[in-house]
Amino acid sequence: MCEPKSSCRTPEKQIYSILDKCQYAMGSLGYLEKDVNVLSDLKLKCEFIQAKRKFLHDRKGSCGS
Repeated sequence: MCEPKSSCRTPEKQIYSILDKCQYAMGSLGYLEKDVNVLSDLKLKCEFIQAKRKFLHDRKGSCGS
């Protein structure tokens, strides 16, 4: 189990909220094809955040490392 809960959960919560905002932004920017640079940059950030979120989910229960 995870002893230092605060140090484990806080970044995870931040990533969840960032991911939600990111998905919303991608949804609203999806039709703006003229702004391809912004969209691709946002997509890269989203992919990074999703990977980070998966990493946190996979290591749940062994946070102190």
